[in-house]
Amino acid sequence: MTVSFQFSSFFFEYLVLVFLVMIFSNRYGIYIGLLAFLESVCYTLSKGVFTGQPILPYFYLQTQWFQWLFLLVTAICCGLWSTSQRERYEDLHHNNEELQSENQDLKETVSLLDETRKELKSKILESDNQLSKIYNIYKALSHNHPEIVLDESIRVMKEYLHASKIGIYFVGNSEMTLRLKLSSEHDSEILPQTIFAEHAPEVILKSLKQKKAFFRSRKDPVKAPILAGPVVFQDEVRYLIVLGQIDFDTISSQNFELFVWMLKWMGDRLANASGIYQSSINKRKYEGTNIYLASEFNYLLEIEKKRHEQLNYPYVSFECHLEKYNLAEVDDILKKQLREIIDYVGFDMENQKLMILLPGTDEQYRKAIERRIQKALLGYAEVII
Repeated sequence: MTVSFQFSSFFFEYLVLVFLVMIFSNRYGIYIGLLAFLESVCYTLSKGVFTGQPILPYFYLQTQWFQWLFLLVTAICCGLWSTSQRERYEDLHHNNEELQSENQDLKETVSLLDETRKELKSKILESDNQLSKIYNIYKALSHNHPEIVLDESIRVMKEYLHASKIGIYFVGNSEMTLRLKLSSEHDSEILPQTIFAEHAPEVILKSLKQKKAFFRSRKDPVKAPILAGPVVFQDEVRYLIVLGQIDFDTISSQNFELFVWMLKWMGDRLANASGIYQSSINKRKYEGTNIYLASEFNYLLEIEKKRHEQLNYPYVSFECHLEKYNLAEVDDILKKQLREIIDYVGFDMENQKLMILLPGTDEQYRKAIERRIQKALLGYAEVII
């Protein structure tokens, strides 16, 4: 009975050792499993010492060696299996981290591609819109009369550049004086009737000197135009375009390039229109003078009326009845009284009527100008007031 109990107790302890070695090997791997095996051997030897059993039989009894060998095999097998599973798990975990990192990179790449796609789509739409603008501007400027080209220039700059307080200045041959030819608004502070080069802002001087468009710099006064650009044809600056106000939300390199190209097209169209106009000038003016025939003067007057309706651009027109006149002498006198290029003189031969048109002049100055011209003409022609 005692032997049977001792065997059962020994067998139970051995199973517990096997179970513990198996648990530690499976949980922590082969190295901890071998450590558990050594601890099991130490426990067996320690128990023998404390119970007073001889130690030597533990080292030469075949059953004891089989028990320890089984524990060793269990530790090695379970430890190797656990280690391989852990390494496999670590490999899978590492692969998963790499996949997540690659997935994140792919997401960022896709996001970047999506942003690029949207940007390219926007650029394409903007490019299509820009081409449409270019076509419309070129079409608007394609006229054979210089005055209509100037009118259309104001319109397209307001529409496509979102500019206001636009002025077109005629540049004299010496480039020392600029006279306002046409403006979108009547603002004498930003768009004075005359600009003298010696007092002009730097943005205007640079534009005239370098024949390029420039933005206003910090050196320029507050009332200086924000953008100025020359209209060049026949290799000379004939007009200067100034933009007094611009919607800064719409300013871009594309719009600036559009303005530069607009200046070039204006130069080409004005050169072409002026050439056509000058080729038939003898049919429009009295020979040897700058006085227009009545039909041509009335056409110019209609243009000014239209400008007044569309742009609220002022003008003054009045008539003088002449008798015993000499048109050549009258022309010489009026050249000294009127502005070059800006003002127009016509004569109705049938009704003996001298007609004068002063674009950009306020109505309040009509009487003073009329009296001055009538006074100047006295002695050269009989003026009937």
